[in-house]
Amino acid sequence: MVEVKSCLKSTHFFGPEVFPLYLLVVVESISSSSSTCSSSTVVVVELVVIIIVVVVVVVVVVVVYAAVVVILIVAVAVVVIVVVAVVLVQPASNSFIATTVRLSESNSM
Repeated sequence: MVEVKSCLKSTHFFGPEVFPLYLLVVVESISSSSSTCSSSTVVVVELVVIIIVVVVVVVVVVVVYAAVVVILIVAVAVVVIVVVAVVLVQPASNSFIATTVRLSESNSM
């Protein structure tokens, strides 16, 4: 990794402190200036780029999938709660109203 960082530093494009952010651009710069870096170093840097890109893509896909699953679970839970509340509250309110009407009729007689 020391060889890779010194190779990146020798390109005078970006310093090693921004190594992860501009790696693709730096690799292009290294490829064009092959006199300062050995070909094995360029291959190592390109492999690191491929690995970083694959890891980032996998992490993004997993995070998006997890977010979609959580949203679906919350939506289903809300629908179930609303349906259960409507089913449980409706008969109770109807029987309460019917009981109240019956009591008021019996009191009026």
